[in-house]
This record gives sequence, C-alpha cells and structure tokens, in this order.
Amino acid sequence: MLLAAIEDLVAGTRFDVPARLGFAALATLKGGHASRSFRYKRAGLAIMRRVLAPDSNTVDVGAHRGFYLAQALRLSPHGRHLAIEPIRELAAALRRHYPRAEVHAVALADRCGEVPFFRHARSAGLSSLVGWDPRGGPLPGTRLELVPVRTLDALVPPDLPLRFLKIDGMGAHDAILSGARATLARWRPFVFFYHRVPPTADARSLGERVWAALAESGLRLSDPDDWLAGRPALDRAGFLSCTGHGPDSAWCFLAHP
Repeated sequence: MLLAAIEDLVAGTRFDVPARLGFAALATLKGGHASRSFRYKRAGLAIMRRVLAPDSNTVDVGAHRGFYLAQALRLSPHGRHLAIEPIRELAAALRRHYPRAEVHAVALADRCGEVPFFRHARSAGLSSLVGWDPRGGPLPGTRLELVPVRTLDALVPPDLPLRFLKIDGMGAHDAILSGARATLARWRPFVFFYHRVPPTADARSLGERVWAALAESGLRLSDPDDWLAGRPALDRAGFLSCTGHGPDSAWCFLAHP
C-alpha cells in the first residue's frame, strides 16, 4: 500500500520513471522473480530510448500504473500514445496522471465484445483474461467480472504509424497478437512483450502461435539484452527452447524489424 501511494505521488512528474525503477531495484534484494523483472524493466526502458523519436506513436497494453507509458510520453512528447488497461480504477488513475495519453478501459484479444476477466483483489498485476491457478481456475483472491474487449486492429487507426508496442497480458498475449495482425504487418513496430505461459497452457503450442504471428508480420525475435548488445536474433528453435514453465524460462522478448 505504501509503495502504491508513493507511486501515485510521483506519477506524471520528472521523478516518475527513475523512482519506480529504483523501487524495482530494491525488490531485487529478494532475488528470483524480482531480479529478472528488474532486468526486463531496465532493458525495456533502454530499448525505448533507442527506438523512439520525439514524434513516435506508441501503444501500452496492460498499462497498469503507467511505468512504460511515462517513458513513452517523456521520450515522444509530440507522438500519440494509447494506454490499454481493463481495470477501471487503474484506467482512471492513468487518465488523471497522464492526461496526454489516450486511455482505453478495455482488454485486448482476438475479437471484440465482452469477456470474463479474472480480477485479482490484492494484486492487480495478477489479473488476466486467463486463469493462473494450476488446476485451471482462478487464483485465490480472484473474482470474475465482465469487461469490454477489443482488438488492437480495431483501436489503432490504420493511418497512425505505430513505432512501439508493449504487451503485458499475463498469458493473453497470444490472442492480443492475433488481433493485431494488420497493424503489425502494416507498420512492423518494435514489440516489447511479456511471454508468460499460464500453468495449464501447452508451452510449445503457445510459443509456436506467438512465433507465427510475429514472423508473418516480418518481425524477428530477440532477447532484449541481446538486441541492445547487437547480438543475432533468435531462430524459431532458439525461441521455443528458452520458453516454458521452468524457473529458468525466459518470459520477456523483443520483436523487431
């Protein structure tokens, strides 16, 4: 609660991104997941610094509290920025803290309509369109609620050149990418995405679908740190081999032209 209150205080200020990156760095003292999350956040910010121009357009899917959105607004003040956040309270906070962004209180998937959403009561970051309990149901502390759902292709105007797309859909990225095929093929943006594999999902099948959706759009896949260092992109076998349910499986990648 205290951390969330501090984040609200700095949101939209020049201390926004540095403060929250600092909080993520402190969390690495616990090791494990937090250390890798910090590494991915730091790489994501570095990628944005490298690829965004002052007039670049971006989309942040699963904007949560606006960590990546704040970076996009700072680096591209003359661009157009869409933030997608299905949790109404978080969407309202994003509108309040980042008035220059276009905030859409919807979920993204491969179709438009209304779908059940697993809303976690204490940790919004665990909310998702898919269940994360190993038995296939919702996690303890999660309730189902209906939310509006759109496709990225329906939300992004076809004449808006998209430079950067961040996706954190807690396992729903397969459906999100499927609903973004026209936009991806048209603009071939940089796609920084979290490839989280739900406990009951077939990791290889999910990886195959994600690889196909991006490859069909002419995009290559890299580990974020590898791309920053100028190392070669992954081939299909390399991507599939480093994803899965194991503790050492990678869960963040960059798709790029």
